[in-house]
Amino acid sequence: KLFSAALALDVLGPDRRFETAVQVTGEGPAVSDLMIRGGGDPALKSRDLAGLARCVAEAGILSASRILLDTGPFNHEDLPPAFGSRSTQAGYRAGIAGLQVDGNVVVVSVTRGPPGKPARVDVSPASDYVRVVNRTRSAAPGRRGGTPLSVKTAVDGSGRLEVRVTGMARRAKTTVVRRVDNPAW
Repeated sequence: KLFSAALALDVLGPDRRFETAVQVTGEGPAVSDLMIRGGGDPALKSRDLAGLARCVAEAGILSASRILLDTGPFNHEDLPPAFGSRSTQAGYRAGIAGLQVDGNVVVVSVTRGPPGKPARVDVSPASDYVRVVNRTRSAAPGRRGGTPLSVKTAVDGSGRLEVRVTGMARRAKTTVVRRVDNPAW
């Protein structure tokens, strides 16, 4: 990591800024296409996109027939060589893309419910791209035993991110961060 950072500083320089741009097709308050073009910003957050949307509205663009996402300057190899040699879905091992938001992770919160009932599962950021499969049971407070809580993510057959939560919810609330398998999807 240190060598990569040193090389990036040497090649790009200390003043390098990543740019996320907006392009439109058409004129007026209702444009044909609004394209968000990623520039590889690894620190882009949801709140930055909200600010970008405000700038678009302030420029007089109030609607678009289509919103397009350009994943930017990178190829579609979102994982480095030998990445698969370690089996983990931890958020710190998220893939990369030219347009990535919130570190390309989802935050999964599991809240224990009444004993014997399913726990509540919430995923942030909320998205139609994410499908939750909840196979949990809530334990009585302080009760031991049962299958440990497990949170796994994978892209399902329809191309959506499936968040599969199984096991016994013992704690009042458990929060885990999981990587998005292919952020350019």
